Amino acid sequence: MCANNTPAGLSVLAKCTTDVRQWYLQNGLQLNPDKSEALIVGTTNQLRAVTSSVSVAGVDLPVSDDIKVLAVMLDQHLILSRIDYCNAVLHGAPSYSIKKLQRVQNNAARIVLEAPIRSHISPLLRTLHWLHIQQRIDYKVALLTFEVHSTSTPSYLRLLIRDQEHGHNLRSTTMALRQPFTTTTFAKHAFRCSAPAVWNSLPKTVLNSNSLAVFKSRLKTFLFSQAFPSISAH
Repeated sequence: MCANNTPAGLSVLAKCTTDVRQWYLQNGLQLNPDKSEALIVGTTNQLRAVTSSVSVAGVDLPVSDDIKVLAVMLDQHLILSRIDYCNAVLHGAPSYSIKKLQRVQNNAARIVLEAPIRSHISPLLRTLHWLHIQQRIDYKVALLTFEVHSTSTPSYLRLLIRDQEHGHNLRSTTMALRQPFTTTTFAKHAFRCSAPAVWNSLPKTVLNSNSLAVFKSRLKTFLFSQAFPSISAH
């Protein structure tokens, strides 16, 4: 739909999905629009013109920032889903591998913002509020560690997390994790090594978060300040 006339595009969506629901009913099928999710994809300028909800088959759905489809996260720019997919296993990867992914992200930022190919990348990433590839990897590892601690699932990951003082399973979010000894660089990719490495680098203000939403927010703010220290200082 055109960014300067989003109501017309959303009206077409509403009518189309209503017809789809009617077809379902006529053929003995059931469509549950209230269990659906809505994601609008576009550039930053285009997304500013979008409302906070859309009508799908007669039900108003809030517009999400991202959705998960078959274990793949898709965001409003529809570019970073493959970069972030299973990126936790990249912790400890060689710098030349990370640089390759960073070049992909840099090009994606220039495409989204329609910036010249030689434009400086840091202001663009900051405008989009995108973390660098290494910070994105650390974010995923930290998030997995927090979720394992909060829910104790999956059990096979929970057993890999042990506190630094007594060797018990992680019980306090403020407690440092024991870093296991490894003889190879490749072993550092394992969750039992990457989790303590990332977790112990986080400040207590992040570790003391009492919910997943708060943890995500504080973690993103902390990593963003690391990625753009001079800018964040202002």
